[in-house]
Amino acid sequence: MTFPASAACTLRRILISPVCGSTARRNHLHVNSVHYRIGRVELLTGRDLSRLDRTLDLYAALRCG
Repeated sequence: MTFPASAACTLRRILISPVCGSTARRNHLHVNSVHYRIGRVELLTGRDLSRLDRTLDLYAALRCG
């Protein structure tokens, strides 16, 4: 599966710092855009990012891919 580049970038930053406000500032985005991108990643992957095991799987995939 291929992520849109913007979603992958946001996901990397969310995994580093799970606070949406700081992720939004780092990406020069509105916080609602970060929430939208998280929702898109969850929809594309079928994974709930509020669960640590699901988040770690995605982190490992991003690091390897």
